[in-house]
Amino acid sequence: MKAMQTILISGALPIKLDIVKTDIVSPALGEQFLKYAIIAIIGAVAAVGVVIFARYRKPLIAGMVFLTGLSEVVIVLGIAAMIRWNLDLAGIAGLIAAVGTGVDAQIVITDEFVGSVGAFALGWKEKLKRAFFIIFGSFSTMLVAMLPLWAIGAPMLKGFAIITIIGVTIGVFVTRPAYAKILETMLK
Repeated sequence: MKAMQTILISGALPIKLDIVKTDIVSPALGEQFLKYAIIAIIGAVAAVGVVIFARYRKPLIAGMVFLTGLSEVVIVLGIAAMIRWNLDLAGIAGLIAAVGTGVDAQIVITDEFVGSVGAFALGWKEKLKRAFFIIFGSFSTMLVAMLPLWAIGAPMLKGFAIITIIGVTIGVFVTRPAYAKILETMLK
């Protein structure tokens, strides 16, 4: 926004610019956008929690997936605020994508601990190692897919890529290990 503002003020455009209309966007719309964005994120995480409950039939596991996803959202929003990244629609889409991959990773972990058919002889460490092998493969793929979007530099793509990279990285290095430890403690 600031770069565009500088270009417009300085008149450094390659063509002549005629201003046809000027509109003012009320701060109330920004507040309303934030409210609806938070509702959408919480709604998405809650819907996933319902599906997880239907899959495992254990309210504690569904609750932990919900709380872990919610904590991931809070951490990512905190980091976005810390680096002063303005959250737009693309950033919110990136946040939802990151939480989606996080839930996918939590399902992998839960299946390894709860639903491992034929893996009863495996210990907790081996189960965790198998789960995190899949999770790191998914993380690497997501990172490689997002880096070109970030490098392109288009504002919409860049916001999506940065928030997705932050969310997936926080998920893999913070919330997935925390979820695995909590699940291990709950199931012992």
